[in-house]
Amino acid sequence: MFQTVDCACLEGQNPKVISEIGTGKETVIHDSERFLFPEMEAAAREREAKLSAFQRAEAWYLCTAFLNGSVTCELSRPSGVEDKQFSGFIERIFILRDGETGPAGLLDLEDDAPPIEIKPLVLKR
Repeated sequence: MFQTVDCACLEGQNPKVISEIGTGKETVIHDSERFLFPEMEAAAREREAKLSAFQRAEAWYLCTAFLNGSVTCELSRPSGVEDKQFSGFIERIFILRDGETGPAGLLDLEDDAPPIEIKPLVLKR
């Protein structure tokens, strides 16, 4: 098929048709096979499976608290969110409890070293 559009080959901008798409073309597009070649379908199914697996990945949080000069830390898997807070946990692994010192130098809160900058992880599709 052929279609005149407002732009083509611009990353981040999808082409828009210049003349409206009628019900005939809409039906053809809706009912058409989604892949030109079988290899394209296999690659698309593989991408969908990987994305689905990523979306079902477990969410774990390293929860750290600094209170009264003491540090506590746990690795936890929340079961959900309610009122903008964790609603419960599936599993909690206590790493450093109140009063424990951990490896030498771990709790040196008087350290003059510059703070570590933590940058968010950005996933690209």
